[in-house]
Amino acid sequence: MPSPSSISFSLSLLIAGYLARWSLTPPNLPAGKSNAPADRVRLIAGPINTVVTHFNSVCIIYHALLALFYTEGSNYDATGRTAASDTAYEAICPHPTNLPPHLFTWTTTTTLCLLSLALGASLRLSAFKFLGRNFTFQLSQPDTLITGGIYRFVQHPSYTGLWLVAAGYLGLIMRWDGAVACMLENSVLERLSGWGGWMVGALVSVLISSTAMRVRDEEGMLRAQFGQRWEAWHTRTARFIPSLPFHTHPIQSHPHQFTMGLLGRVTKITTIGAGATVGFFFAAVRHNEFVPMPTTDPLFQHPLYQKLNPSNNPPSYDLCVRRVPLKDIKPALLEKPGRLTEAFCAGVWSGFGYAYQRRYLSKKYEGPETASHLWTRAELRSSTYDVGTLITDHFEVVEKTPERIVVRCGDSPRKQDVRDSDGLFEMSTEVKPEQGVAEFRLKSLFFQGKGKAEGEPMPSHVLWLHKQYTKLWLETALGNIWR
Repeated sequence: MPSPSSISFSLSLLIAGYLARWSLTPPNLPAGKSNAPADRVRLIAGPINTVVTHFNSVCIIYHALLALFYTEGSNYDATGRTAASDTAYEAICPHPTNLPPHLFTWTTTTTLCLLSLALGASLRLSAFKFLGRNFTFQLSQPDTLITGGIYRFVQHPSYTGLWLVAAGYLGLIMRWDGAVACMLENSVLERLSGWGGWMVGALVSVLISSTAMRVRDEEGMLRAQFGQRWEAWHTRTARFIPSLPFHTHPIQSHPHQFTMGLLGRVTKITTIGAGATVGFFFAAVRHNEFVPMPTTDPLFQHPLYQKLNPSNNPPSYDLCVRRVPLKDIKPALLEKPGRLTEAFCAGVWSGFGYAYQRRYLSKKYEGPETASHLWTRAELRSSTYDVGTLITDHFEVVEKTPERIVVRCGDSPRKQDVRDSDGLFEMSTEVKPEQGVAEFRLKSLFFQGKGKAEGEPMPSHVLWLHKQYTKLWLETALGNIWR
């Protein structure tokens, strides 16, 4: 039965989807072709926009339906969760184990995406209201220069809104690991894994190019029609975001100036984008903390560490910790010892943090001789990670308790003897009822097995990069345990 949370989430999806569809539907018919100025993005603003809008609307309705009846089961036993689903749910979603929980319940990701959709749609609808009959999706000559209302603050609020709507769609709807995953075989989904970032990059590049062309065409048209009135408004008003005016001249008269201006804008956009990406990363992992790992830690006393490091070579090691309130964790994972650890481990290997490495190892090593290894995302999410489990020809589970799972890493598990590069990687959990939190830990211990090493296997800069990767790994793994 739908819960209050799933009902509110589904309704929010439908409302945001309705607003987004309304904001992407032309409020007025385009001007006659005989009077229309040259429009370089007419195809994108016309037929392509119509097709994409209809497709996204269908996807949002489907997503809302799936979310309404989504079962809050534990992903470490995805097969069990599927068996418990009712017949109707299985009928509308042939592959429910492909659905990532963080896209079908209230999470930070879904909340931000819904806010982005609603805010972006509101900006565009506000622009529709103030421009009235002059707002068309195809370029057309306006009969009035509107500088009031929202246009007092930004020149192109509809494009700011468009970018926000696009961000919401890309983050929640236009992704093959979302609702579309219901219709994809695991093998297809696995082949697509890791390509999402490239597809988003390509779509964003097209959107940047088309927006830039349309803005230049609009500004050139307005400048020619309204002259000094437009120049004065253009000078004092920000283009897209208040307080970020970007008052570059709309038309470059000299080819060299045009090229340098374009390069300057591309450099600025790239720099801002890179800075925003780095900022977003560090904001997302800000709760993940590295703490000192004492040499008395049980991992240093592990029999395999003593056996596989016969020369007692100096290791590189670290310990990353994240504390999560118990109220934010799926209750089913706290009912039986070991469930939380299994779900956390499944999140580590099936999450986004390991996606690119998993895809690389699959291309390089997956074959008949490694058929017993875990390769697909579905396998990694449903495994209970018993001792002897082999993961993508690079990891082997060597110890399992209710509190921790230890894997050997550094090379193929088909090489059982002492290795040049070796290591132990531990995923552990600890529930602290008195503090109302659960601690999730990732421990890494890397060492050179063969020969005598003079120093640690990882130089300082490589160790720093490894720590950032660990933060990402830990953060994305938690998607498997959130309520």
